[in-house]
Amino acid sequence: MKKAKEVKIHIKSSQTDHSGEKSDMEFYTSGKFGIIGETKCLSYEESPVSGLEGSKSTLKIKGDTVSLVRAGKNTVNFLFQLGEKTNTMYNTEYGSFQMEVHTHEIQLNLDEENQSTIYLRYTLNINQLGSFLNQLLITF
Repeated sequence: MKKAKEVKIHIKSSQTDHSGEKSDMEFYTSGKFGIIGETKCLSYEESPVSGLEGSKSTLKIKGDTVSLVRAGKNTVNFLFQLGEKTNTMYNTEYGSFQMEVHTHEIQLNLDEENQSTIYLRYTLNINQLGSFLNQLLITF
């Protein structure tokens, strides 16, 4: 990673299920932000708060496309493209799930010198579990 720097990261997320029940999560961690070619990358170790302890997450931003790659005990590669539906497999120690991601909103404010934010709003359809509206705000 070229020009990588250590950053403090604040992650807030919410998920609302089909019945309207909402769950929120918030945690702080540290990670690295850098640039590889034309792609901006933010990587961090997941927190026990997220339920994904032992996994590393990397957000890759190129233009107006965002991918979230998670490796470790749980693996997944989400692709967020405004207005698009993309499919992925979420692999856990308990099995794999087919998922569809429908991206509703992407807001990127990436500033190498000051505070940066990544905001994603998307619906996650998980086969046999239903549909969940998600909001993810990452500040670093």
